[in-house]
Amino acid sequence: MALEFDFLEGFDIASVASSSQDQVMQSLRQMGPKSNRGFIIYQATTPDVASNARFARYIQLVPTATTPTLKVYNLTTLTWDTLPVAAGSVIAASIGDGEVTYNTKIGGFAAAAADAFKLLQVNAAGTRLQVVSFASLIAGSAVIPLSALTTVGGGPHYFSKWNAAGTLLGYEAFDSSFIGANTMALTKLVNGSGLQLSFIVRANPTTGVIELVSNSDKVSTLLAARSVRLSTLDDTAAAVGDRIVFVGADWTKHTPLYAAPTVGGTTIPDPTTGALLSRSHGFNPTIPKTIKCYLVCTTIDRGYAVGDVVDANNLMTVGSGGEARAGVAVHADATNIYAAFGSQGAAVRTYKIVDKATFAVDTVTPASWNVMFYATL
Repeated sequence: MALEFDFLEGFDIASVASSSQDQVMQSLRQMGPKSNRGFIIYQATTPDVASNARFARYIQLVPTATTPTLKVYNLTTLTWDTLPVAAGSVIAASIGDGEVTYNTKIGGFAAAAADAFKLLQVNAAGTRLQVVSFASLIAGSAVIPLSALTTVGGGPHYFSKWNAAGTLLGYEAFDSSFIGANTMALTKLVNGSGLQLSFIVRANPTTGVIELVSNSDKVSTLLAARSVRLSTLDDTAAAVGDRIVFVGADWTKHTPLYAAPTVGGTTIPDPTTGALLSRSHGFNPTIPKTIKCYLVCTTIDRGYAVGDVVDANNLMTVGSGGEARAGVAVHADATNIYAAFGSQGAAVRTYKIVDKATFAVDTVTPASWNVMFYATL
């Protein structure tokens, strides 16, 4: 390896044939360490790196009355920081026996994984500290008897509880007031031999004791007559206008049908042929008690505005001879609601309705109306 020197001269004397005294003094005064060398600055005040850039690679030794502090310059924060000690770098061999006294402040030490949750304990000779497990300190039965915690006597079903001042543990009989309202989960209750599916837990109305009661009859025996308000019923997926109906075996929710027989509506059929329109009412297997067929105006016709609703029973079929007959027959079965639009045998057939403005009976334009159904139980 090549021979290396630690310093750079402040002035290169070899660059001149003969050097003066000033040049020799300049070379000495401005002499400093190479860029890969550093010094120790021994002072309490912060070294001025801004004016002396070489200080950034120096170590500062801060003198104190007890233990000096080593600092290095942080090139990121541009501050002098205490020289850190890498985690786990101080091992047992680094410290002699008895060198760490009881009042020594230890910031941390490298411990083995097996030492987790262990304690520091003075050995039996009282000469040093040792690592011990907590379990070994209380090994054996009755190492810490309750009598050592309090002088208050216990009894059956008693438990240990802090006094009101929080200074002493004592025995006290269990009382229901010790458990706050709504603080005990059902999972904490004992599963008795009588526990079965669909049973509920309740307080006995006479004794107040918690008991299991069958819920097979929808709790009718557990509730007083007329004690459940409609506002307490579950309104999940409910819609305005829904009804509660009995469908033979149970009560259920039904939404009245008021919709076109197909998406977007279906216009009045051709009066020359007639037609049967239908729509599922959703009440299967029950036949609706109320069924209606309406005509909804979609384009102004015979004085009626868009959105006007007319009972389809007001529609008449009229043949070429002028004979007026009932135009629509509405009926239902367990699945659908139907509207049979009639026709006559005459060659010219039309549907007529009373004009909203003139009150005359005039022919309607079938394409200007949608057929809508309505059904309830």
